[in-house]
Amino acid sequence: MISKFSLIQEYQIWADEFIIEQLTNVTDEEFNQSFGGFEGGSLKHLTGFLVDTLFLWIKRLKGISLEEFPHFDKLPRVELLKLWREYNEALTFYFEDKVIENVAYRNTKGQKFWNSKYDILVHLSAHTSYYRGMIVLVLRQLGKQVHDNDYIHLRRRSQID
Repeated sequence: MISKFSLIQEYQIWADEFIIEQLTNVTDEEFNQSFGGFEGGSLKHLTGFLVDTLFLWIKRLKGISLEEFPHFDKLPRVELLKLWREYNEALTFYFEDKVIENVAYRNTKGQKFWNSKYDILVHLSAHTSYYRGMIVLVLRQLGKQVHDNDYIHLRRRSQID
């Protein structure tokens, strides 16, 4: 039987890869274009924030707390997407075993917390789902056709193949 943990991790990587592929197919002008009405305003900012978040949690999993975000949105698109893939791969390593193990860390305000690795994975999955949705919104505003990347579509693929 496949563990619920493995399914969350599989979905996270699959959905992120889907969006990364979409972002490789936009122009630099589209990637940098600012849209009003929501936080971030551009694909570059939204992608940078996602990469910032993954980096931050990898550091926390290593026992290193950061006081501020690194602001990867200053990097070129190719570098951002490369880092996104690398950080997803790195997270796979941290979640391979001992998922109930607690991780102590400080947030960017300096407050102490601890959560299980499983809690962190669920948080990252929900967090990146939210930001992937914002990226899809911007892609659609740019006139791009973006297909569903919901969890159920990943699960349905196994029934079709």
